[in-house]
Amino acid sequence: MTGRFSDTAGIRLLEQALATLPDGDSSLRAQVLARLAAELFISDQVERRTVLSDQAVEMARRLDDQEALLVALHGRHSATFVPDQVDGRLANAEEMLRVATEYGDDEMAFMAHYARLHCCLELGEIKGVDAELAAMINLADRIRQPFYLWVIAVLRATRTIVDGRLREAE
Repeated sequence: MTGRFSDTAGIRLLEQALATLPDGDSSLRAQVLARLAAELFISDQVERRTVLSDQAVEMARRLDDQEALLVALHGRHSATFVPDQVDGRLANAEEMLRVATEYGDDEMAFMAHYARLHCCLELGEIKGVDAELAAMINLADRIRQPFYLWVIAVLRATRTIVDGRLREAE
């Protein structure tokens, strides 16, 4: 591994888990690959995390495992978080939202909207940011988990900052 942050405890544990899993397709292997790819976000190993992410998505699709596919698509968002891949991340988030909606997973739908919001911010599409935030608010109200409510609070403040309403953001 290279890079200052490429040897974290999380990365080491995921690599150990991957090494102990049997070769071949499995839901668990796809999910570990996805998590490792996402954890490598903090490293300079863009190619490695992209390859791991692709392997996770392809494996989950071969298994026709919707839960593993959602984890893999979610991991891909972090793994491919580089400026020249925003269109790919947006397409990935749209697939993640479609699968989460079909599978009935509100938490992963929330995360898909969050990924789409990131992409809209990166593209400067404020109407898209607002639409994604509204969808996330609806889901957070249904889910009622503190983490999702906190994310909404942070994003509302971020949105007011984008508008230049700094006092309101405070």
